[in-house]
Amino acid sequence: MNKYDKYKDSGIDWIGEIPEHWNLQRLKYLTDITTGDKDTVNRDDNGEYPFFVRSKKIERISTYSFDGEAILTAGDGDIGKIFHYINGKFDFHQRVYKLSHFTNIKGKFLYYFMQSKFYYEVIRISAKATVDSLRLPMLQNFQTTVPSEKEQNNIIAYLDKQTSNIDQLIAQKEQLLKFYEEEKTTIINQAVTKGTKPDAPMKDSGVEWMGEIPENWNTKKLKYIISNLESGVSVNSSDIPIAEGGLGILKTSCVYNYVFDPNENKEIWTSEIDRAKTNPRKGEIIISRMNTPELVGASGYVDKDYNNLFLPDRLWQTVFNPSVEVNSKWLSYILKSIQFRNLLSVTATGTSPSMKNLAQEAFLNISIPWIKKAEQDEIVNYIDSDLERLDSKVEKTKKLLELLNKYKQSLISEVVTGKVKVI
Repeated sequence: MNKYDKYKDSGIDWIGEIPEHWNLQRLKYLTDITTGDKDTVNRDDNGEYPFFVRSKKIERISTYSFDGEAILTAGDGDIGKIFHYINGKFDFHQRVYKLSHFTNIKGKFLYYFMQSKFYYEVIRISAKATVDSLRLPMLQNFQTTVPSEKEQNNIIAYLDKQTSNIDQLIAQKEQLLKFYEEEKTTIINQAVTKGTKPDAPMKDSGVEWMGEIPENWNTKKLKYIISNLESGVSVNSSDIPIAEGGLGILKTSCVYNYVFDPNENKEIWTSEIDRAKTNPRKGEIIISRMNTPELVGASGYVDKDYNNLFLPDRLWQTVFNPSVEVNSKWLSYILKSIQFRNLLSVTATGTSPSMKNLAQEAFLNISIPWIKKAEQDEIVNYIDSDLERLDSKVEKTKKLLELLNKYKQSLISEVVTGKVKVI
């Protein structure tokens, strides 16, 4: 790649050397910086204009407070990681900063520079990996490179083209990940309600959510398989995850992805430890009895004993009937199938549309397909094998996505600091 003829030390370690004829300037001399006056409640999903809040997702709103070229960045949350560029009408949140009315610098050039370098300044000033909020002086005193107007235009044109190509590849890989997840769901749904033999004779199950099932299958209510649903207790806790060797309480989010994630926890207050009672046990299933219609009944299979963790009152843990032979992993696949989850979303009750509650009696009276344990084991092996194959593809795709994102950021960084000369 092309280089400039001469370089000088910028005096800033995360910028390094810059072309000799480039300048450094603080933002307060290059742009106006203000915050918005709207809150999240002002969002209108059918609104005409973009609404910039404190996340990567751009909402909609029916009003606009600015019309022109601007950069938007979050004032709290993912500081230094969220940047938007727009040239047009929009509105923005009261904890979002707007940079506009640019002097001696192109808005799009500054956008590229900030998304590449501002995070390093946040880390330097805060002296920690995260910072709670972005203060105005931090933005005002942030230094950026200032090439000539012609060089800025060249850099903008080059990065627009290159990042567009990279973004297309990233979008393709993200779509591929969605496809793999949909394929996983299809495999589970098919196997737990129709079996693994596509030509098997079928019969009506007599249960609406199941539809037809293989002729040799039966149905059984969960109450004959699960003798009890243990729940934890509500205890006082901190907002931080447990340290090594500590004791923690699980968050309901530990099953939101329909797998059990023990890292979704928070530390119990020492004074509350004696009240905590239920540990996750190997071979059991953790179930969320409360949440939004989409997540009520979310569940996850526990792969080992966790003596340092406890259940809160919003989670259940299965206790299986000892007189019934059941592969609990097979049952966990039934509970995470789309058909079963849809059933739970309408079975749950609640006064608020955004929060539902699942009653034990209603849950345990649900009928599921019932087969001999040998066939349960066969279905589990079939699903596990296919999911392992797909998980391998997911892992490779995620690594490729990580490389693409790193390459994109590296390319932007090299160009906006002049390590690479574009013509």
